[in-house]
Amino acid sequence: MKPGILLIGAFLLFVFGLVACGNGIGNGSPRTVASGLSTPYNIAVNDTDVYWTEYGTGYLGNVKKIKKNNGSITTLASDMCAPFGIALDSSNVYFTTANCGSPAGAPLSSTIAGVYKVALNSGPTITLASDGYLTWGVIVDSDNVYWQGGASGANYIKKVLINNGTVTTIATNPDIGPYGIAVDETAVYWLSTGYTGTYAVPGAVWKQLKSESTATTIAVEQGLSVRYMMIDSSDVYFATSEYTGTGYNGSIRKVSKNGGQVTILASNIDNPSGIALDSTNIYWTASYGGVIQTTLKSGGAVTTLASGRTMPGSVAVDSTSVYWIEGNSIKKIAK
Repeated sequence: MKPGILLIGAFLLFVFGLVACGNGIGNGSPRTVASGLSTPYNIAVNDTDVYWTEYGTGYLGNVKKIKKNNGSITTLASDMCAPFGIALDSSNVYFTTANCGSPAGAPLSSTIAGVYKVALNSGPTITLASDGYLTWGVIVDSDNVYWQGGASGANYIKKVLINNGTVTTIATNPDIGPYGIAVDETAVYWLSTGYTGTYAVPGAVWKQLKSESTATTIAVEQGLSVRYMMIDSSDVYFATSEYTGTGYNGSIRKVSKNGGQVTILASNIDNPSGIALDSTNIYWTASYGGVIQTTLKSGGAVTTLASGRTMPGSVAVDSTSVYWIEGNSIKKIAK
């Protein structure tokens, strides 16, 4: 074969390889995991399934799941008022709801803000706690479910024992927001969302040891709204956002669990809308930027996994893929 033909063949393979890679970084194109949903809000994954909360029609929503490798959607809980947060353990799905008053035709249980659980593979919906006007983010450890709840001026962090329903208030703070709570073996972590503008209140990251009754701030972000939080063995990761008058300029940051200097891992993000972690990387969505991106937890270059998306939101990861909510669907892409 002539050298010129070999060169042309190599060039064509290179071009087709880029096309096959979707955005040219080797991770392919996004695939739809589930579609036709009713205002999905938050997402979680385990080894086999993808789980999510749906606001539904008239705020009477559902908790659903689907097998990762295709399959039909299973409804785990239905007619719940505006399901919001979601968390998993090895046996159950835990979720939070709002208080919807008395929507016409709604079952009574669906109108009460609270914390609930249902088995991973379906079963009865069990009320763990009925609570206030709103319940937001939720997380679970081996003994307790923790959540953010309340209303303006009376917000709090609470926990409930999974096995006997005893509810304990951990902290009260009017600025506790709906977008971040985490737990490890020794402490509970949460965010005060903060506000920008005329009535600015700094966003903050809080920590309270399980053995104590007083919380401390491990990071304070003046002039920034703080939202979405994940932890690993050493650090707390979170997103910030600031309204500039024309948009939302955001960043991804981390701070040691013991406090100290805050490190900016990524900046100039157009409205961060969710974060997730694996052993090496942090992943995030930017709803206005329409991208799913990642960088090393230690810092470095930002990689765009998918772009041109429509308002991507809550995000989760497993060992091979990134999953996110986009409109009334759930998408995934290889890492």
